[in-house]
Amino acid sequence: MLRLFSFSSITIHPLAKNTLLHYTASFVNGFSLFMVNVLLARFFSEDNFALFSLATLTLVSIAEMSDFGLNGGLARFVPFYLKQGENRKMRQLLRMVWSWRVWMVSILTLGGIVGSEIISIHVFGQPLLSPYLRVSFLGLGGIIFLGFVS
Repeated sequence: MLRLFSFSSITIHPLAKNTLLHYTASFVNGFSLFMVNVLLARFFSEDNFALFSLATLTLVSIAEMSDFGLNGGLARFVPFYLKQGENRKMRQLLRMVWSWRVWMVSILTLGGIVGSEIISIHVFGQPLLSPYLRVSFLGLGGIIFLGFVS
């Protein structure tokens, strides 16, 4: 079987290999998101796609703001603790970040569902956005937990 490319065959410093893997995954993620938006733009009407885009933008912005750099901390300290053999500290860090995310998901989802009408009218000036925003807040937990898993 012919293998065109394999990360395991790269003979460079492990940090560079991990960085290459991270940026490759980020590129694939960004490209797939772009393709989903292209397909949705082709199948939705202009008004529906605009409402979808605004609801998605709000959802992703809130998810990013609730992160407080925890993804970067996990990416930095989990490999460090693994390498040092400090599994207790690694588990403690993972538990702390997980509990923070569970609280944030609960608070932001409930607050977003209850406050979606206020946000849509007073922030965006688009009362028609309210039901779409309410439904999009149901997906906030998935986005925040996906950040934890990745």
